[in-house]
Amino acid sequence: MSNEDFCQYYNHIPARLIPGFKRARVVMALSKKPSRSLTDLNQDYALADPLNQLLIVCDGVGSFVKTAALASRTAGQAIAQYYENALTLAEQKTTESTLKRKALALQEAFHQAYPDVVATCGQTTACAAIIHHEEDGATYTIAVNV
Repeated sequence: MSNEDFCQYYNHIPARLIPGFKRARVVMALSKKPSRSLTDLNQDYALADPLNQLLIVCDGVGSFVKTAALASRTAGQAIAQYYENALTLAEQKTTESTLKRKALALQEAFHQAYPDVVATCGQTTACAAIIHHEEDGATYTIAVNV
């Protein structure tokens, strides 16, 4: 696929702004790539949590479509839940900066979510990002991709 074909393909993916992300224009787009199998089941999972300024995108992989879809959904939901739990614990136990607490909580969420994903017998990639705003107006993005 040439670069021009690639750009034309991705320029036609419907995207939407996600409300609740202050001072950041967040656009989320999911695309069903041309199917290589007989099934129409999408293995992708995306979650946007404006309260925690958390974005998660997971893409199930492998030839077992149903377990890949389950793995991506499980990963997304588990990362979101474990992130919220880890952030709450970090706020109670440490005086580190908010930015550092969020980074450590996201890292911990990925570690805790791993056994949940393995239990599905499926495989997925996962990417999560947190949008963090400082009082001085600076905006930071913390991202993890596995």
